[in-house]
Order: sequence, then structure tokens, then C-alpha cells
Amino acid sequence: MPVLQGWKPDDYLDCANRMGALPALIGIGSVCRRQISGPDGLGAIIEALDAALPSGVRFHLFGVKGAALAELGPCDRIASIDSMAWDFDARYTRNGGPSTLEHRAECLVRWYQRAVAARIGVSLC
Repeated sequence: MPVLQGWKPDDYLDCANRMGALPALIGIGSVCRRQISGPDGLGAIIEALDAALPSGVRFHLFGVKGAALAELGPCDRIASIDSMAWDFDARYTRNGGPSTLEHRAECLVRWYQRAVAARIGVSLC
């Protein structure tokens, strides 16, 4: 999957223009730990790409922090999101015990359930 990179919304648009024809799914990179609001926030990036790219192009967002999920709300452009927040939770909630697959799976399921619940809200797109 091609991945658009940048810092400002115009950087991502420039990257998309350089790629030419885009497939149905593109990655949006460099969003780890990024705030949702502000001129360089994830919201501004998604809004700029939504306005400029063909309607059939959907996004995979790399490394979206959990707190941003609720603010993103449902958006037809967002096909998928990944995060390592569940892994951080797994490492720091084991209370000195071993990092078992069962514990890690529980943390992943808990993150997924929170992510699904958080994505119910006002759409940016």
C-alpha cells in the first residue's frame, strides 16, 4: 500500500500529487502521537485529503493514539487504524508478572473495544 507522508496537510497533498493515480486504499503515515486539532493536526490532514482526493480512496491511519479515536468520529474515508497503545498497556499492566499471550490478548481486546466505542460520534468527513 502506498503511504502518504508529511507534517502539514499540504505536505500530504504534495505527496499524493507526486504519486499520480491512487489505489482504493492508501496509508497516512507520520501520525503517531499527533494531536487531533490544530493546523497540523490529524483532523486538518484528513479534512484536506478528503477534500482533494477522489471519493473512492480510503485511508489506513498508522499509529493513531487512543485519545484521538473519539475525536475522529465515524468517517467513510477511514478504512482502518492501527495503534501500539494496546502493547504499551500490556507491558505496564502485568504487575511484574510474565507477559503471557493471554494477558497480551486481553489488552488487545480491551483496546479494540474502546476503539470501537470511541469511533461513534461526529464525522470529520
